[in-house]
Amino acid sequence: MKFLPLFAFALGLCTWAGASVADDQCGGIPGQRISGRPENKQVPTYATLKFPGDLIAVRAPPLRVNSDGGKSSYIFKKGEQRPDLGFSYLSDGVDRWVPNPPGLRGKSEGKRYPCDKSCEKDLLDAAGMDFGPGTKEFCAFGFEVGPGAPSCGDGNSVIGNGKGKPLLRQVGNTPTAVLSVDGKTELLPYLSTTSIKHPENGALVYLDAESVPFLVTTDRNLFGHIAWVGGPGLHGTWAVFADSGHFGEGSIALHQYLLYNRIIPQAPGHLPAEMRCKKQKKEPEFDPPFGSAPDIKNDFCKDVHSSVTGGTNVRANTGLDHVEMMIFAGEPKFSLNSSKDHALETVTKESIDAKMKGHEEQVTAIVTCLRNVKAAKPAR
Repeated sequence: MKFLPLFAFALGLCTWAGASVADDQCGGIPGQRISGRPENKQVPTYATLKFPGDLIAVRAPPLRVNSDGGKSSYIFKKGEQRPDLGFSYLSDGVDRWVPNPPGLRGKSEGKRYPCDKSCEKDLLDAAGMDFGPGTKEFCAFGFEVGPGAPSCGDGNSVIGNGKGKPLLRQVGNTPTAVLSVDGKTELLPYLSTTSIKHPENGALVYLDAESVPFLVTTDRNLFGHIAWVGGPGLHGTWAVFADSGHFGEGSIALHQYLLYNRIIPQAPGHLPAEMRCKKQKKEPEFDPPFGSAPDIKNDFCKDVHSSVTGGTNVRANTGLDHVEMMIFAGEPKFSLNSSKDHALETVTKESIDAKMKGHEEQVTAIVTCLRNVKAAKPAR
């Protein structure tokens, strides 16, 4: 169902400083501001309105793409000029790990640092050597690590220097390959993770960013809760909170449902120059939320059949400028186990929609009220 856009609602959020006409007429009261994704060393915050029934209206930041849990999220292929071939860069799933010197005791066995440019190079070098002895060390949080690796905190494990290495996606003991965008190369992805799992075909597995619309949150208490996400020109979509990270990130599937109201499969990998610029339109070369990461800076397709110098990698790097959310902080939701690390039932687009059946009118009523109040407010 395509709900009413929250365009007027979004404009109204920017002016809330306390009680307002919207509060009185629509039944909401100002709530706690939500911190967004840090940008330019600043952390933006976003105003909220609380409504009866544990419903929270919030203007979200630009929605960034999260590919975690997807089958093509993190991929490394030896022997390639650009071996980092997943929808996310490998460095998006790790921090640099500096172990304590021998004999030094502390609260942890080392220290984590954000992965900068030098870290990215060291990471690719380590991956090319199967993370064996002598390679640099990293704290992996975006993909699963094999057994026996030391901890680097928060349930994450060390890779590199022979201490641990990423696991490949597999069925049983057989790695599962994905076909590259070139239509002929087989790629072996790492096993990408989400903060919670769900039961599927008798096993607990991570949520798939390429098929399940989910959101990211810093608050583990929101795991399993559901939000409506929409905005001007978008298809209103229900999404479940299922991964840890910055508020303002959503899965590949969430972006596709918002943009197209359906999933459009996209192959990962490297597209050589001779196969580029074949679509019957100009850039983008791939449909958002996917985009080009060309081998040569600014080497984009300017038009159909235009010439380019080099190839390009497919990245899930094209988010949305603005979205709005209506968070259901109470029921309905997906129940979790006591450790809050897996849902007790399978999470799919269909099961999310089924839980929220009948709540469309509540969302539409609030959105309509906020829009009308904003439209009726005299210009300053």
